[in-house]
Amino acid sequence: MLRRLGQYLGLGQAAALRQNAAAQKAQGEEQAPPIPPPVRGTNRKDRERLASVNLPPGLQRHEQSDQLTALITEIRAGHPAISNEDRYQWGQRLKGYRNSELQLLREVLVNRPPHPALKEAKGHPALKGPATVEGVLAILTGEVFGWAPRASRPRPDLLLEALELLGRLLPAGELERWRPALERSAPLVNLTTHVGPAALKLVEAFGLPFVERVDGEWSARRILTEVAARQPALLPGLEGQRQKLGDAEFLRTLERVDEGSTLARIDHLALFDRFEAGAALAIGRLLGQDAHATRALRVEVGSQGVLQLAEAGQAALSERLTQAGRAVAAFGSNEAPLYRGGQWPSHPPPNPRLEASESALVKAFGLAAGTKLDSPTLPPATLGALVEHLRGQLRAHFPEQDATLERELLGRRFVSPRYYDSLFEEGVKNPEHRYSVKTFESWRKGAALARSEGLASKGRPLAPGELTQLMQRFHAAAGAGMVEVHESHLKTSDLGRLRSRDEDHVQLGNALHHLEPELAQILDRNPYLAHQEAFRGSDGKMIRSISFAPGSQVPKLVEELDQWVRKQEAAGLDPRKLAAEVHHRLVSIHPFMDGNGRTSKLVVDFLMARAGVPEPVWREGEVLRQVDTWHEAVDTGLKFHFDVVLRHWRAAMMAEGPS
Repeated sequence: MLRRLGQYLGLGQAAALRQNAAAQKAQGEEQAPPIPPPVRGTNRKDRERLASVNLPPGLQRHEQSDQLTALITEIRAGHPAISNEDRYQWGQRLKGYRNSELQLLREVLVNRPPHPALKEAKGHPALKGPATVEGVLAILTGEVFGWAPRASRPRPDLLLEALELLGRLLPAGELERWRPALERSAPLVNLTTHVGPAALKLVEAFGLPFVERVDGEWSARRILTEVAARQPALLPGLEGQRQKLGDAEFLRTLERVDEGSTLARIDHLALFDRFEAGAALAIGRLLGQDAHATRALRVEVGSQGVLQLAEAGQAALSERLTQAGRAVAAFGSNEAPLYRGGQWPSHPPPNPRLEASESALVKAFGLAAGTKLDSPTLPPATLGALVEHLRGQLRAHFPEQDATLERELLGRRFVSPRYYDSLFEEGVKNPEHRYSVKTFESWRKGAALARSEGLASKGRPLAPGELTQLMQRFHAAAGAGMVEVHESHLKTSDLGRLRSRDEDHVQLGNALHHLEPELAQILDRNPYLAHQEAFRGSDGKMIRSISFAPGSQVPKLVEELDQWVRKQEAAGLDPRKLAAEVHHRLVSIHPFMDGNGRTSKLVVDFLMARAGVPEPVWREGEVLRQVDTWHEAVDTGLKFHFDVVLRHWRAAMMAEGPS
């Protein structure tokens, strides 16, 4: 081992690296990155003036206000404030800022007082127009001023591992050429230990700053490292697209391409090898837009057939995806076994009765002529009114179809999609009974109670404490079945009881204990979670035990949420945003010993019914981490609810129109 290290490190250097690694491991400390020299032309008087930071009141509400002060000090002193690997973490934080706060932060960073390097930054897009998250990040990394990013040095033990790997795969001269970059870049070392020399090919194609950013973007990292390892000749074309789109849009596009190629079961390289880079990205983005349509089309024509359609042109592929999506909506995965290779029409058969009924609905609801009922642009209030109308027709003329719809809707709303959808698509009659019939029936009672209470209270403000009392009633109704069939550690005395005692301790489920560092950092910033304990498991991965707020704090947190909801409803907050925030807060607080997920959904049902909006059918599950974009999950859930109702209504109308 020492002989091999000596061939490319020198015995002295290898020993020093091992000593440093051992010392760091013992102390649990990471080597501090070097501070770059001050920006040229900034004298001591200017530096002292710029370093005296008093954070404006408009930014002091944020929990990281002390860190903001430190960042502003660094920028004013002529240093990059964050490294590229910190970019994602700070991007998530800044998404929680109001537009006015982003504007104020940009002003403080560069204009109050004017930064000495402002001339060099003149004309940069980040300083023009309204402040954006990406623009502020460009200032914090020093990109606006043309500075090299703040270096983040790797841990010596990881650096040694990377050098050891490359020493076996590269000529000695090549290793020496890359050693300086590896010694100053933790993300490059991390990538190298995972994908070897392919990481260096990415640096040659895209430059080190972008590659450091890619290390934290999992979809982009997956695609780019595969291309670099197996087809590096394709990298220049991708670099041209990066320059054309910009870093942020390029990364977002790669994420969508990863989704689309996975749904169509197409290898990334097959996509980039068959099409030039721009077309490959556009095709992958198109395939990632509608999961049901892409999967259905793949079952019909196969993965190679999807590629052949793409070769015929994006318009042809888009048209076939639209047909597949309409067939899913019109027939449903049970009526026509789309996901099991059964024969099904590529578009709904002509049905004059159905077409006339849809045209009458479009006219009755004041929609523009030619509007498709399954258009994703319909506003929530219109979706709600349409759902009520379609359900009314089904109840009056097709009660059996309405009963089937009701069971499916409730099942999809309360059972995780990863369990429900796969069983539903396989033809399982009642996948909602995965837990038990009694448990599902108790959910049904809770849902009926939430909806009736929401409709009864519509048009009047909630009384203090009313939401809390209703939440306890919802929990008692929805949790009764869990207690009766022993599917939970709940006791009868726990039904409807808020956690309030010191012994009421709840932790995150075992399925989420293995967390990536990025997710662990996000959860660390959740103000309702009590603490994390991290330790290394037998498989070498970090395991984090995450506890919710102590029971003694729960009544106060619930009371604050009760007050917040009344205040936001009075202010006219968009019901989708209200629902997203309430869902996130309740799951984060975990006010009950068990059954918190379903109870938080019932509270959302109640609030949506008060606003005349249909209940969302949740399609995403990471409510603890996606607080910044959780309102998008609400929109997705509303659209899915409407699509299910529309599918059952169409099936009934095609079978036999109402008399």
